[in-house]
Amino acid sequence: MNEIERIHEEAQKILDQKKQEVTPTELSILLQSQYFNIEEMFTFASNYKEENIDNHILIAERIQKLCNSYSNNLKLFPSLLSWENRKYQNERVVSIQGEINKSLELLNAVKRNNEVGSLGTMMELNEVMRKHNIK
Repeated sequence: MNEIERIHEEAQKILDQKKQEVTPTELSILLQSQYFNIEEMFTFASNYKEENIDNHILIAERIQKLCNSYSNNLKLFPSLLSWENRKYQNERVVSIQGEINKSLELLNAVKRNNEVGSLGTMMELNEVMRKHNIK
């Protein structure tokens, strides 16, 4: 069993206890498990080849929710404590969250343009593409 699997297993044990409050150590395990889930989903999304734009939007929204949950849980973690790679993981989640927000903005603009096909939706799509430096 590798480190990621051990962290997920420990996180599941903590969640199975259904405690109202967790210790800082337990919270660090839960945060690390969330981080690895975010990385896994982001990698999946990056390699996803389905043409159905609604599926891409659903996956991106799921990653966005995971990132938001991670950020909210991180606020509960004592600032004086840490775990190995905390800084890197936090920066990576922020980076993924930014990429997902851009992707969702673009995907939703493309979807609206495909559904409506008006000059307004085309202009909106062009503006989103210009905003994110997409050619």
